[in-house]
Amino acid sequence: STTPARPGEAVWSVAGGDRLVYDAVSSVASASSNDGSRVTLYDERKPTPMVARSLRWDLLRDRVEVTEPSPIASPR
Repeated sequence: STTPARPGEAVWSVAGGDRLVYDAVSSVASASSNDGSRVTLYDERKPTPMVARSLRWDLLRDRVEVTEPSPIASPR
């Protein structure tokens, strides 16, 4: 599912069956994936999305922490 945002804000997009938890007290959103799927953070301010097995987003500080990176494959 995708969490709607206002223009210029980042958007979480989480693959099906995964988990997104928002703590309103700390304004921190945590997203994690299961079974090798990925969590993707789309940010209109960045050219490419951030992909990981789990991410932690502090909305007050606008800081994203990759807590479990996803393997990256690139062409040769």
